[in-house]
Amino acid sequence: MNIDMQLKNTLTLEAEQGPFISLFINFNKIQDNLEFNQFIAKIKDRFTAKYGETYWNKYYKKLKHFNYSREKNVSDSKSIAVYVSYDSIHLFNLNHAVKTSATIASTMCIIPLIKDITDECYYKMLVLKDNDFKMYTVHNDKYEELKIPNAPALAFTNNKKDFFKLIDESILEKLNNDDTIPLVVVGSQNDCELYSANSKYNNLISDINISYQDYPSINYIVEHVNYQLYQKFIKNLRFNYNKAVNKSKVLTETKEIAGAAISGYIDTLIISDNDTISSQINDLAITTMGFGGDVYLIDKDNMPNDCELIAINRL
Repeated sequence: MNIDMQLKNTLTLEAEQGPFISLFINFNKIQDNLEFNQFIAKIKDRFTAKYGETYWNKYYKKLKHFNYSREKNVSDSKSIAVYVSYDSIHLFNLNHAVKTSATIASTMCIIPLIKDITDECYYKMLVLKDNDFKMYTVHNDKYEELKIPNAPALAFTNNKKDFFKLIDESILEKLNNDDTIPLVVVGSQNDCELYSANSKYNNLISDINISYQDYPSINYIVEHVNYQLYQKFIKNLRFNYNKAVNKSKVLTETKEIAGAAISGYIDTLIISDNDTISSQINDLAITTMGFGGDVYLIDKDNMPNDCELIAINRL
C-alpha cells in the first residue's frame, strides 16, 4: 500500500482519542534502540508536564514495544514517522530525510507525509536500446530489474515494429495484464514513438527521450525520468488549477477553505512548502484527506500562484 492510501485509511478510521505524539526520525541521526529511548525520555518530560504521568503510561506501553533498531535495519527508507494516540500506534516509512523532531498536539502532524506523497515516484520502466530491451520497477531513486520469461529478440521478427509488439505482449503477460501502474518507455524518439503507436498498455508514458551519451547508466536514466515525471505532475497541476479558475472553483482565503474542507468539498489542497506551516493548515490537510481529497506540498516556485494555500473545489 502506498503512503497516500495508507494515510487516507488512517485518517478515515473511527476517531481516536488524543492527544497525538508525532515522531519524525532520520535514520542517520538516531542509530539504535538506546538512542531512540533517550529521545522518548525527552518527549516524556514534555508530555507529562501537560497531561500527567498516568496518561503517559498509556502511550509508553505502545512505544516500548516498538523495536526501532529492527525497523531501521530492515527499512529501505531514509526516515520514519510514528504516530501514537491513546488508542493505537501508526508507522509510516518516509523516502526523504526529515529533521528528527516530535510534536504533541490534538491532531497528527502530517506535513512530512504530504511531502513524501507529493515527491513519490512509482512506475515500471522499459528501456529500449540497441535492438534490445530491459524492464525495471522504479520507486523513487531505487530500481530493480525484472526478468521477462521467454523474452523476445529482434531476430524473432523481420522488423522493429513486430519486435516491439512482442515486447508489449511479454510485458502485459509479466504484469498479469495489469496496466494500472504507469509504464515509462525510454529510448530514442523514433523508438518511443514506434513503440507507443503499437502498444496496448493503457497507462503508457512514451515521450521521455534519452540520449545515451548523456545518460550512460541506469542511475542517470532513473534520475532523469523522475525529474521529467515531476515536471509533468507540476504541468498537470497548473492545468487543473487554470481550468478550476475558469469555473470559479478555486479558493485562496483560509477561512473559505476551512469551511469547504469541513463540508468535504475540497478535491485538491495545494500547500506552499516552507519551514513555518501552521497547525491550522496541517488540520486542513487532515480534513481534506479524511474526505478523500488530495493534498500536495509544492515548492514556492512551482505553485500555480503566489498564495500560500490553494483549494480546488469539487463543486
